[in-house]
Amino acid sequence: MFRTSSQLLSILAGMILSLTTGFAQYTQFAVENFDGGTVSYTPSSGTAWVANNSFYTSYPNSYRAAVPSTAGTTVYLESPTYNLSAYSNVFLRFKHICKVSPLDTVWIEYKIAGQGWLPIANSAYLGSAANYSTGGFSAASYRIWQASDSTVVPQQSWWQTESFDVSLQVGSNNAAQFRFALKKGATAGTNASYGWLLDDIEILHCNGGLSGRFTIGTTGDFSSISMAFNRLSTCGVSGNITLAFQSGTYPNSNIDLTNISTLMGGYKLTITSDANNADSVILQLTSGNG
Repeated sequence: MFRTSSQLLSILAGMILSLTTGFAQYTQFAVENFDGGTVSYTPSSGTAWVANNSFYTSYPNSYRAAVPSTAGTTVYLESPTYNLSAYSNVFLRFKHICKVSPLDTVWIEYKIAGQGWLPIANSAYLGSAANYSTGGFSAASYRIWQASDSTVVPQQSWWQTESFDVSLQVGSNNAAQFRFALKKGATAGTNASYGWLLDDIEILHCNGGLSGRFTIGTTGDFSSISMAFNRLSTCGVSGNITLAFQSGTYPNSNIDLTNISTLMGGYKLTITSDANNADSVILQLTSGNG
């Protein structure tokens, strides 16, 4: 059911909870925003992925993969090799628009020294894309991407932030890589879709606890409340935390506060509206939660 402003945010925003653990801020280890003279990521062919200046989150470019025209063809975008040996808790975060048919396949892989490419486990995903565990990313991941109309051209407002906790996959490894993959399925005509846009790909780490103010929303630090709480649970908390929802509607926003005191460990958690207006945020609960 839906809870709006005054009901949920007045309950949550006023929750300044005295809570014990430790989150030092997570730190950006590497970023590719596709805006410089050189790009550190390598496409599988010269035209598989190209710079796109029509849509971006950091001006002036993103990178775009068009859907291949031949069934079974896969195009890759491969990261450089990262030495993450000093970091046990590692996260992959990026912004994207995936205007790709659910009949095609989009996924992300990783590789470490002495091992071939493997898909990142579904359990590592911290985002809110619909049916990610069964279908990966596609135009059906978010309603705003309009999966029912393959010819619709994206808009700037379509960008979504995704995050993966890849600590088990690449943490403490001295030769880690990632690659983004788009494969054409067997159904003809799906290559009419715009394709996959990527921007601001980040490798993050935390070796201590988080503290401070974080935004939740399409362009925020986290795309969902569950992503924020997963990050807090992984990295720990080292100071007071404020989670500020950007204006909008948030489906599946159930929050389990059963172990919050243990998580926060004496520090305060404040949940509020980024616009300082409770009416600008709608939290949608799943059935069975009053």
